[in-house]
Amino acid sequence: MSSGTDQELGKLKARLAELEPLPAELAERDKRLAAWETRFKAFGQEHDSETRKLQAQLAERQRELADWETRYTSLGVGKDSEIGKLRARVGELEPLARMLAEHDRRLADWEARFKATVGDRDAEIAKLRARVTEFEPLPARLTEWEGRFKTAVGERDTEIARLRELLAGLEPLPERVSAHERRITEQDAEIRRLLALLAERDDEVKKTKASPPMPPKESERDDLKKIRGIGPVIEKRLNGLGIYYFRQIAEWTSQEVEYFSDQLKEFPDRIQRDNWIAGASGEHLKKYGERLDLKTQAAKT
Repeated sequence: MSSGTDQELGKLKARLAELEPLPAELAERDKRLAAWETRFKAFGQEHDSETRKLQAQLAERQRELADWETRYTSLGVGKDSEIGKLRARVGELEPLARMLAEHDRRLADWEARFKATVGDRDAEIAKLRARVTEFEPLPARLTEWEGRFKTAVGERDTEIARLRELLAGLEPLPERVSAHERRITEQDAEIRRLLALLAERDDEVKKTKASPPMPPKESERDDLKKIRGIGPVIEKRLNGLGIYYFRQIAEWTSQEVEYFSDQLKEFPDRIQRDNWIAGASGEHLKKYGERLDLKTQAAKT
């Protein structure tokens, strides 16, 4: 025997050792196929028959290989021709492994598709259950709404009856309203007449203030500059407008404040900002010892 032949024989034996677990693996695949048989009946039946054929072929090939191995071990001759036969057998067994891998792939694919389908169905069932849960309170709510509707209808009927009674009592009102309207029209005319008269009086008052009397002597006048915010220029302007005394400023009304503010346009908001009325009242108290009643003055305003 040549060393090359021995090496080839060793390789074949190693390959046979690799192929020996195939029956056990095929048996395991048979169990998995049986588990899926109820779900994929047509697919399972087809592959069961094919798997049995493969097992029978594999068993036959294993027996043949075992026989050939025994013969080579005992004889140790004719190795070259036997190696050719063994190669042929191995070539026959190689497709079995590929077929087995293909079966595993197809089985895994079916299993994944089944799990995905089951997951989709579970999700859909969960949504339907949630929807059913949402609708479960509806009967009770409908009953409650029905009761509330009946109560509301009863209340409306009572209100309608009350309003009808009230309407019956209000039927004489149009004549009374007409009489009141006539009286209101007459009162409106009287109010307009009084407003016109008041406007005339206001015009007369403004004219009177715009034409001040003869100014008093300087020794008789109050020093208006003692009021905060009044300087010589403003004092002269106020004297020209007939204002000489603290009392006059302290007794100004809101209309008078507005009037004198218009006259002192060069000094806007000076009267309110420096509070001339309070300052004039204080200076009057200091000079004359007389406290002016600002509350009464405010009431007049």
